[in-house]
Amino acid sequence: MSPPNKDRKAGQGEGEHRKDAAHSLLEARREVHIRRARRALLLLLLDAGTATADDVADSSGPAPDGIDGRFLGTVPGPLARAKIIRRTGFVPSSRPSRHASTLSVWQLDDRAGAIAWLARNPELPEPDPGDDDGAPSPATLKPPSPEPLAVTLHQPCLF
Repeated sequence: MSPPNKDRKAGQGEGEHRKDAAHSLLEARREVHIRRARRALLLLLLDAGTATADDVADSSGPAPDGIDGRFLGTVPGPLARAKIIRRTGFVPSSRPSRHASTLSVWQLDDRAGAIAWLARNPELPEPDPGDDDGAPSPATLKPPSPEPLAVTLHQPCLF
């Protein structure tokens, strides 16, 4: 039997792997909206110094129909890995739909990097209605439910 900490670390690693895979799929399917939100985050940070997902949602507007608003979770990652922004704390969300969930507070760490990123990543045109914009968000896809135990075990009929 492996030590509990090893199992915990393996679980955390698998969780990070799954999150990265889901974010990559979201990036591919929602590029226009994610780019718009990243630009909004950087512009907010250049102006105010700190921002949260609530601020980005307020700035960039509501998620289009058929797109789960949790796509905002993909926004800060690449900017943080590039050391343009950094997390400075946590606050409860002020959006009722988020049920006061915990949000990261982001701060600008590299002003010149943010300006350069904005210059390299202009606004993208709106997607055509026939594009993949209406596809379900991977965050809303759920694995199929397992069969009920009674069906799985299949007990013989006695009568």
